[in-house]
Amino acid sequence: MAGAERGGGGGGGGWGGGGLMSYLKAKKAGYYYLLGVTNAKQSSSLALESGEPVLAMAGFMGTDPALTPQKLAEMVAGKQIRFILLSGSMGGN
Repeated sequence: MAGAERGGGGGGGGWGGGGLMSYLKAKKAGYYYLLGVTNAKQSSSLALESGEPVLAMAGFMGTDPALTPQKLAEMVAGKQIRFILLSGSMGGN
């Protein structure tokens, strides 16, 4: 995760009602995206579950060079995104 805040692990059994989803929502602090993830499959699932915008940083399959490090830095500085998940289980995805 990016930004000054780092959270603990998520709640048991996925994102819905879990500790990590609650943490992200509580710490969003005016940033546009709830979270940035690797691909569109992850982002669509999380956006539907959370009701918040989630950024697919590397396109549909996670292989597109859709977001450069410089662009990510600009987005953080511009309060568009605060947290990113680079890898890990997405509750069955």
